[in-house]
Amino acid sequence: MKDELAERREQQTAANLEADSGSKAGWGILSFFIPLVGLILFLMWKTDRPKTASVCGKCALAAVIVDVVVVILYVIIAVSVIGALV
Repeated sequence: MKDELAERREQQTAANLEADSGSKAGWGILSFFIPLVGLILFLMWKTDRPKTASVCGKCALAAVIVDVVVVILYVIIAVSVIGALV
């Protein structure tokens, strides 16, 4: 019984690795522009497709960091413009 389960797990792992070997660029781009989707894909695929999940997670994280930097720069510029007007 244990041998059958172990064999099934190995087959499933091999099938998942084959499925994970495809293009990850599209998922990365989607994750960058819609970080919530990247987070959801990361959480769904972290065991089934670890490489694709990693790409999705990293792109979503990069998008959040870029968003924070842009907001900080926007606030700095807005404060300096308002200060120049007063």
